[in-house]
Amino acid sequence: MTSNCVSPGYARTPLVESQIDYPARAHGIPEDEVVERVLLDRAVLSPLLVGGSLTT
Repeated sequence: MTSNCVSPGYARTPLVESQIDYPARAHGIPEDEVVERVLLDRAVLSPLLVGGSLTT
């Protein structure tokens, strides 16, 4: 079985990990905040990715 998917979001790969520190330093915010405000901001399942639920 073959499946193709367009997933408009970020995957936490080594490349993405290495790019989190730059916006954190540029904006003077913690790296965790970059992840929440930039990487997970528009992700539909972001509450599930960080241990929450869709009902909160």
